[in-house]
Amino acid sequence: MKNFISIFILLGLSATQVLAIPVLQLTIDGGTYNTSTETTVTSNKIFNLYSLLTADSAAGDYRLSVAVIPKMAEVASGDYGSFKLNGNTFNVTADMIFGAPPEKALMNKDELPSHGIYDTYYLEYDFKFDPPNTSLSYNVVDPSNVGVAPSARPGTGAFWNLFAFDVTKMTIGLHFDLYEVDPSTGLMMSGKGSFAPFSHDAEDGPPGNNVPEPQSLILLSMALIVSVFASRRNCLQSAALWA
Repeated sequence: MKNFISIFILLGLSATQVLAIPVLQLTIDGGTYNTSTETTVTSNKIFNLYSLLTADSAAGDYRLSVAVIPKMAEVASGDYGSFKLNGNTFNVTADMIFGAPPEKALMNKDELPSHGIYDTYYLEYDFKFDPPNTSLSYNVVDPSNVGVAPSARPGTGAFWNLFAFDVTKMTIGLHFDLYEVDPSTGLMMSGKGSFAPFSHDAEDGPPGNNVPEPQSLILLSMALIVSVFASRRNCLQSAALWA
């Protein structure tokens, strides 16, 4: 029994270690985590998207990519409406670019992972993190942190930026990516931490398969196994006493 408890504890620690804190992350206030697409999603039409930078300094130039979903072909026909970002209205697809970020006209060998979304229509929104906007550093896809706004986690260790979205006039969804850019070239920075990991993207759309993350499922499965063996051991002990 002790061996099974030890295995359970070790697996629990391993699951915790998997949730390392990325440099760049995205989350949606009140959102849920879709384990199928590994994305934080919201079905609300008015929502706050947050970018989170875990670093010692807020210095740097960053870019939010806003892409339409589902993936569509160039020169797609139809009226897809418009959305507001921080009070500014953008028409879909007239105010967008077709391809994969960063803008192909500025493309070097680095671009965002396609993850089944690009090539499609998208726009890029440049911003800087504001040093006064700080929070505790945390992994946004940890079950206890999913949908929690950085502004609700006061402290130090990370910086955040708020993007206010209104998609009430949209007929399709939006997917969000986050990355750092080289201010001298406008190209995406290379190296670890230059963009938010695949599993830390965000989008507006149906919640989908909102079940516990794999780490939570591992812990749950091991807990059930330990429970089964504990029950079996108790039964055997009881049988021995009555024998």
